[in-house]
This record gives sequence, structure tokens and C-alpha cells, in this order.
Amino acid sequence: MLLTALLILLLLVIFGLTAWGYGVWNPAPTPPPPGGTITVGDHHHLHVTEMPGEGPPVVFIHGLPGSIRDWDAVQPLLGDRHRIAIDRPGFADTGGSAMTMREQADVIAEGLRALSVEQCLLVGHSYGGTVALTVARRHPELVGGIVLGAPMGGGRGMPLAMRNEARALLLVTLPGLGDLLRRTVGWGITKLVVRNAFVRAFDPTPVAPAYTAYAYGQTLRVDTLRSLYANRVDFNRDFGWLDRHLDEVTVPVGIVRAMDDAMVGSWSAVGLRDYLPNVVSFQECDGGHMIPITRPETIAEAIGAVTASMGRPDGPGGTGDAAPR
Repeated sequence: MLLTALLILLLLVIFGLTAWGYGVWNPAPTPPPPGGTITVGDHHHLHVTEMPGEGPPVVFIHGLPGSIRDWDAVQPLLGDRHRIAIDRPGFADTGGSAMTMREQADVIAEGLRALSVEQCLLVGHSYGGTVALTVARRHPELVGGIVLGAPMGGGRGMPLAMRNEARALLLVTLPGLGDLLRRTVGWGITKLVVRNAFVRAFDPTPVAPAYTAYAYGQTLRVDTLRSLYANRVDFNRDFGWLDRHLDEVTVPVGIVRAMDDAMVGSWSAVGLRDYLPNVVSFQECDGGHMIPITRPETIAEAIGAVTASMGRPDGPGGTGDAAPR
């Protein structure tokens, strides 16, 4: 009798979680993407937006997971600047299989060559900042400056618990088993994890309504989930490689530190400031991790500071003036 009751209770729990996953929290359909797709090499493509204009091209690389739309509040502040935004390989409207940080950097570099971009200013948010640094390290001829917003890295690793969580969540992306999980208990649990991550990313401010209009639907795509958790699993290996090569990134760098960052902590920005040889701007702002949306004017100021340094002939990367350390 007790065994029967427990079985019925278990079935009710599974049914309840399945129903909640499908109905209680159901993100709205993702609006049509801006921009278009370019072919990169023989086997890759990238979803990009481009606005022709003046000055060195400003190329935006989103975080983890993120998308092109994360830069919607920053781009209008740049006036007539030449602007390009990229959905990273494996994410948003680029999609595709999961790639390591270095593989993503190489595909993005090929995309920049396909767009005839040289000596651009890379602007990266969070994980996108470390991808930008990797592009500069592996393809220095393409990069004239970098802006890092709420960056990750700087000598710290990801805790084992977070990497193990990512390994577990990768199960929902597997063929067969993942399909079954997404149609039952895994769908609701995954939605809850994603929603909590968004809340933490914006904390202490509420999640921006404009962000919820597209981000939930994009993040819950199977290829995005697979890339998101694969990058988290590989975090320490990829960032360890980058930390060993930061002294070779000599272009001018601007860093924006989010003082209330609950996602990665403000220690990453300080660590990168101390590792990189040519930090020309180090700014601090109130607010949480999603500063491209909550503090776009601070990102725009950093872009201006690095642009000015790119034009100076003195010192490594074009300037002899470093930010205070």
C-alpha cells in the first residue's frame, strides 16, 4: 500500500513538473532577428548586423549566453560610428554546435575578414570579453583596441559545483535522453535555472522587460543550451590558457567594472587590469552584471576612451598613458 502511494506521488510530481514546464512559465515567441547571415569558410556561418559609418569599426561580442540584441542600448550612443554585432558560434541566431573559446575566436576572426574589417575595436561583455581578448591574441592584425564590460577571467576559476551543474544540465541537450527530459521534468527545471540566472545577472535591478522579450526564447534553444553549458564546463581550461597569454595582448584596453556584479564578481575586472599591459581606461559603475543594458552610457564612454588611444603613436598599442592600478 505504501509503495503504491509513493509511486502515485512520484507520478503526480512528474506530471506536475511537466505541466509547469509547458504551461506555467512559457516564454513568448522570439521576434524576428535583425541583420543577416554571412558565410565563414567552408563549414561555418555567423549571424551579424552591420551599420556602416565612420572611424575604426566597433565590433560587439555578447556574453554567455547572450545575443546581438544585448547591445541595442549601446549602439545608438555611438552616433555615426561603423558598428557590427555578432551572434557568437553556437548561440542565438547563429546557432550550431558548441565550440571552445578559441574555436569561437577563430570563426569570429574569419567573419571579420569576410566583412573586410581591419584594426577594429572589439567590445565584449562578460564571456564575450574573453573571446575578444582571444581574438586579439590569436589574430592581432584584426584588432586595434578592446573594451571589456563586466569581464570574466583575470586569474580566477569557476567553482567545481558550477561546472558540475553545467555537466548535469547538458543532459537535456542530448539526442534521445535529452528529448525525453525536455518533454518531462527537465524542461521545467531548465526554465527555472535559466530564469534564476537572468535574475542574478541583473541583480540588484529587475530583469529588463526588453530583455525578456527575446532572451528566454533564444536561451532555451537546444543548441544555445548545449553551447552555454559546454562553455561553462570548459571554463577553467580555456581561461587558464588565456591568462597565460594576456601579457601578449598589447592593444589599448578599456575595462568597465560593475560594482554590484552578483554573476562573476568585480574581482575579474581588477585581475584583468593587473594582467593586461596596456589598460588605458578603468571605470566603475553601480549596478549588476548586465551593464550593456543597464549602464550603456558607461560602455559608450569606454569606447570613446579606447578609440582616442588607438590613434596615438606613442607606447604599445598606441598610448603611453595607462589607467591607474
